[in-house]
Amino acid sequence: TLGTLYSPAEDNSVHNREVFEAEAARRGLGVVPLPVNSPGELPDAALALAAKPIDAIVQILDNQSSSGFTAIARAAARARKPLFTFIESGVRQGAAVGLTMDYHQAGFDAALKVADILRGKSPAGMPFSRPTNIRLVVSEAHARSLGMNLPPALLEQADLRLDAHP
Repeated sequence: TLGTLYSPAEDNSVHNREVFEAEAARRGLGVVPLPVNSPGELPDAALALAAKPIDAIVQILDNQSSSGFTAIARAAARARKPLFTFIESGVRQGAAVGLTMDYHQAGFDAALKVADILRGKSPAGMPFSRPTNIRLVVSEAHARSLGMNLPPALLEQADLRLDAHP
């Protein structure tokens, strides 16, 4: 069973929660979503979520949880619950593993679309496209602090190991 916080006031948060729940269900996993209505509620909501009988916290993307991720990381560490994220900064702030968009590549992809528009292509005819580069980011130090051992195969697949030494 996975836990996540979401913001009912953010359409993207509700959408991401719905997609996450559907994908988890397809894989036989349950999701315990906990609504957070304001930034001031986030630290207490994170503690409440971590205290629930869940196996891990997988924080979906939304503005509120992204800006308050350190509270989520603190709650997970306090409860020694595995923590996963979809933003690189979340791994830097305490998650063990993140499946993250490469924002540099996303900017480059957007610039290509802008160039097409400047050459006369109609934006209305341009299809929506997902990021072309998704990265696996890991932190062994954060994993250890959360009571996790990351498998060697996962570490080998990582695009970025935040605490790896050159």
